[in-house]
Amino acid sequence: MLVKELRQGMRTHLFSVSFILLQGVMVLTVLLGTAAEHGSDSLHGVFWFFVSTTMLIVMPIRGFSALANEVRLNTMDLIMLTRLSAWRIALGKWAALLVQTLLFFTAILPYVVMRYFFGGVNLLEEIFLIFSLFVLSAVLTAVTVGMSAFRGILIRGAVAVVLMITTFSLITGASNGWGVDLDFTDPDFWWGTLAMLITSVYAIYFFLDMGASRIAPAAENHSTRKRLIAWAFVIVALLIPVFSSADSEPMFVMAFVVMAVVWVDALTEQPVILPSILAPFLRFKPVSFSRFFLTPGWHTGLLYFLLSWVILGVFLMVHKPFYRGTDSELLMACINLGTAIIFPLLFIQTFLPRTTNLFGMYVLVQCIIIVTGFFLSSVIGEIAGYGNDVFFYIPLPFVYFVHLMENPDDVPALAVFLTAVMLAGSLFLPLLRALPLFRSMSQVSNQIRHGDASVPEGQIMNKIISRDES
Repeated sequence: MLVKELRQGMRTHLFSVSFILLQGVMVLTVLLGTAAEHGSDSLHGVFWFFVSTTMLIVMPIRGFSALANEVRLNTMDLIMLTRLSAWRIALGKWAALLVQTLLFFTAILPYVVMRYFFGGVNLLEEIFLIFSLFVLSAVLTAVTVGMSAFRGILIRGAVAVVLMITTFSLITGASNGWGVDLDFTDPDFWWGTLAMLITSVYAIYFFLDMGASRIAPAAENHSTRKRLIAWAFVIVALLIPVFSSADSEPMFVMAFVVMAVVWVDALTEQPVILPSILAPFLRFKPVSFSRFFLTPGWHTGLLYFLLSWVILGVFLMVHKPFYRGTDSELLMACINLGTAIIFPLLFIQTFLPRTTNLFGMYVLVQCIIIVTGFFLSSVIGEIAGYGNDVFFYIPLPFVYFVHLMENPDDVPALAVFLTAVMLAGSLFLPLLRALPLFRSMSQVSNQIRHGDASVPEGQIMNKIISRDES
């Protein structure tokens, strides 16, 4: 897979044109640097602009066609015949793009060294910053490769918009030379670098596995591994302030962001209730209950969502002395964002329970809610003022979030109560809709315990789907 994709990728016009243009810009900046005295800020900006644009936009955006082309051309089954797993297919697509990015990375290094001799450049800092761009490019490429498994143009368009906004801010910082002075002798700097690398590795794994789970056969269980690794990552992140001098608030925010992404993935999975998936959970009775929140499906994602909140809450209570900096405003913002994540599922299960493209519908409903909330927040803020309690009578989590951001020092009891009511209401109907799926899981589990394998898996899934639709 790696060799095939690498040979095809290097023959594309986008790769060839980008590589030649980048080399031309590098040569131009070096030649102009010879005429500048002790370097030039404008030349530094041009250099970093083209380097960051190539690594953060040109190369990652090619990942949108990685799995989409195979799905569109119906060649995925042919690739599966080669005994490649869905994970190895996604990994091979990503690795091919990463190797091409590595070619750009190595082609830039000689120009960095040449700029050092012209003066005004810290060689170690520039090498470290280029390495950071390479890591970010690897993460963004994993995001686009994972998202390419979804057929909907809206999904990939929404992801592209978010990535463009993120990368634009990064490119702006890179064009200004990042505006930071790196202290390589500071232990906190290396701890921060290690945290960045671990987070990047986890992000790469998660998004690749997310794409692999969408193209894998129904009998492959990717959810259990994704959800358990997410819990492990969050627990380690929350333990860092306990055993080190690291600030607790960034660790809590990072842990919450990771869980938010995993929640969206878990809440948009199609239910898959097969004996081959449930059987491993029944081999060891003390952990058999975990099948209700670790197997694929949005119904188990609901319980996973609730248990994750319990883990975060218990951890903050047990280690409260280490999380004094995590103020009530931040906690309220996280609760609002958590409610905003679960809120679209309420609409989907109420009005569109039979949708097959759950992730695409989730993105569409979430975009509508955000746009509506932003519009209402702007109108009410201009008419009644951002400090008015009328915000709390609009049942949209995004409206609450905007109010809290505008008034971070004012968290009234009404806001806490209504947020809790909204969260409970958003969970009630989906949990009610999930009860038939949990009953089906119990029935299949009983068949496995009694050794009843007379019913094929395909018939079991058809019965479950027809029961869920009715």
